[in-house]
Amino acid sequence: MTIHNKPNYSSLGVWASDGNIVQPDSDKIEEGHVVEKPKNEYMNWIQNRQDEGIAYLLQKGVASWDNFTEYPTNAFVDFNGRIYKALNQNTDKQPNTSPDNWVLAFADSQLVDEVEKIKTVDGYLDQYVSKSSPVMYGRAMGAGFAAIMGTATNSGYSFNGSDNSGMHFENDRLVFRVNGEVTGTMNSDDVQEEKTLITRKELNDAVNFVLGQTQIKVGDLYLSTDPTYPFDKLGYGAWEKYAQGLALVGHSADVSSNTPDWAKVGGAVFGTYTHQLTRAELPRTRLDLRESSDASGFGNGAVTGSTADGWTNGVVSEFGEDRPHNNVQPSITIYVWKRTA
Repeated sequence: MTIHNKPNYSSLGVWASDGNIVQPDSDKIEEGHVVEKPKNEYMNWIQNRQDEGIAYLLQKGVASWDNFTEYPTNAFVDFNGRIYKALNQNTDKQPNTSPDNWVLAFADSQLVDEVEKIKTVDGYLDQYVSKSSPVMYGRAMGAGFAAIMGTATNSGYSFNGSDNSGMHFENDRLVFRVNGEVTGTMNSDDVQEEKTLITRKELNDAVNFVLGQTQIKVGDLYLSTDPTYPFDKLGYGAWEKYAQGLALVGHSADVSSNTPDWAKVGGAVFGTYTHQLTRAELPRTRLDLRESSDASGFGNGAVTGSTADGWTNGVVSEFGEDRPHNNVQPSITIYVWKRTA
C-alpha cells in the first residue's frame, strides 16, 4: 500500500479561501448533484469545507468534542487539551463528566490526572502522605536513615547500611540500639531500667536534690584545718569566720541552777583566757600565828589563841605575786566558718 505524503498547505493554501463561496441549502446538501452543471460557488464551498477539514485535522491531530456528533466506541476526541477515548457509542456526553462513556486515552494524560488527585484528594494513595493526615504507611528511605529497623518488631528508624542501629518503639518504651545492642531506653516515669536515659531537667532535679540534702545550710558551720575560704573548696555559699578564739559549748536546756545562764542562750559569749582570783573566790582558810615571848624563841605548850604559855599575837607574813592564772583547757585551733547566704 502506498504511503501518502502530507499535502502542502504552507504555500498552496485552502481551496477557494479567496474565491466565491456559497453554501447550498440543506435540501441541496442532502440531495447532492443531479444531472446538472454544478454551480461554481457550490463546488467551491464543498471543496473548501473538505480542504479546511483536512487542514483542521492536520493541525489538531484529533478533532474537538461537540455535543451533536454521534461517537462510536473507541473514538478519540479532544476536550480542554486532553484526549479522551469513547468506551461506548454516545452523543452529547461531555468527556470530563461522563466516566461511563469516556476515559482519558493516553498515559501522560492519566498521569496528570493521577498527580492532580494525589495533590488534592486526601488519602487517594495508601502510602502517600496526605495534607490533612500526614501519616506514612510505607517504609521511607532517606540519605542517612530508613523507617522501621530491620530487627525491630515495631515501628522506628534505622541508619542506612545498618538496620541494627537506630531507634524504635518496643514494649511501651523507646529503645536505642547500636549493632543490635541496646544502649539506652526512654521509659515512662514509673519504669526505670539500668540503661534508662534521663533528661537534662531530670538530671538537674536529681543534682539539686542531692545538693539540698548534703550542702551546709545557711546558719550552719563548716569546720576545717585548711584556711581556704569555703566557697573555693565547696563551690557554693557566702561565709564568715565564726567563734574566732572561742571554744564551742553546746546549748543547754537545763532549767536548774546547776548550769550557768550564759550556756542557755545561743550565741552567748562568756569566759576569759586568764583570770585573777578575787577574795571571794579564795577557799575559806583559818591560819593563826603567834610570836614567842620566851627568850629562847620557843613558847611553852600548844598555841591556844591567848598570850599564855609564852605566846603573844603575831603578824602574818605576805606571800604570792598576785598574777592571773591560765584558765584554758588543753586545746587545738581549727578554722570555723558560718554560712551566711
